[in-house]
Amino acid sequence: MYPKGLQAYWKSAFLPRLTDDVVRVAEKFGEAIPSVQTANHFYPINGAVQRVGRDETAFPYRDADFAVDIACHWEDPADNEANRKWVRDYYAELHPLGSGAGYVNFLDADDQSHIEDTYAGNYARFAKVKAKYDPGNLFHINQNIKPAG
Repeated sequence: MYPKGLQAYWKSAFLPRLTDDVVRVAEKFGEAIPSVQTANHFYPINGAVQRVGRDETAFPYRDADFAVDIACHWEDPADNEANRKWVRDYYAELHPLGSGAGYVNFLDADDQSHIEDTYAGNYARFAKVKAKYDPGNLFHINQNIKPAG
């Protein structure tokens, strides 16, 4: 997945729009990036995405205009805490400005508690499907939907 020795940590948020507060937070943390291998992406999610209902697919955040990916990468394990802290602090300031969740593929292992928020009202439906097709929870790595039961 990553080159040998490369560390990674990331968080994600959905934003209904780019406000002055969002830009202020991005600028503040952009000036303090702890590693040259770090990226902060603002992906637009509008147009056709917003013409589908919240409950028609797995992706419920049809009212968001942007998915933010705070992706921190570094090589020296001695820098683990500083890099993770930067991501956590950035996310802590950005998250309240967003829609309450983030893109599931941009969540880190410690975000398991956010999975239900990520799928919003669709989570219970997915848990039923998981109970039917994967009752033993074989596919449990990463951002897991636990089987209903």
